[in-house]
Amino acid sequence: MKIELFSVPGCTACVTVRRSLKTIAAERADLDLEEVDLSVNPERGAAYRILACPALVIDGKLELIGAISPRRLRRLLDAIDLKGAKLEHSDKTLLAPSGDCCTPLEVAQ
Repeated sequence: MKIELFSVPGCTACVTVRRSLKTIAAERADLDLEEVDLSVNPERGAAYRILACPALVIDGKLELIGAISPRRLRRLLDAIDLKGAKLEHSDKTLLAPSGDCCTPLEVAQ
């Protein structure tokens, strides 16, 4: 399973998701993890219409924008990997009530 983590420097939610992904990837040999720095490669994010991060693209499909707990991240990956299940919209984008869940990206006008 190919996982692309889209992030920017200074994004605290990105750090949390990155740590969780690295832990899970160490346990699962089938995961191919790549991190894309949107401040360096904005065109990669534009291809998926990513306007905030962290964002996860899994096997070429945008699956999540925002923070996610390690437990829910495992469930997301298991659902995609084992069942190919479609997730409900509420499970796709997890936003913390504090607003600290994601970093909006500046869009060139």
